[in-house]
Formats: sequence, C-alpha cells, structure tokens
Amino acid sequence: MAMLYLKRGENGNALDALKNALKIDPKHESAKALLQEMIRQGIVGQK
Repeated sequence: MAMLYLKRGENGNALDALKNALKIDPKHESAKALLQEMIRQGIVGQK
C-alpha cells in the first residue's frame, strides 16, 4: 500500500484508523471510498 500522509493540519487519528481498517480488510468499501474522497479533496496525499 502507498504511504499516506495528511496534507493539512488534520487529526492524524482518523487517518490511522482508516489505514488500520484497510490493513485488516483491503476491500473495505466504505474505508476505500472515504480514503478516495480525502485524496480527491486534498486532505490526504500519497508518497
């Protein structure tokens, strides 16, 4: 999985929870959709 990081001064706990949900179940649809939306809005970036 790509390295993810917060682009803004947002709460890192939300990102960690999201990463953990995707680690447990990579096909977790709601987590994937949320992550894609966060990337689209520029909240999260990929390294």
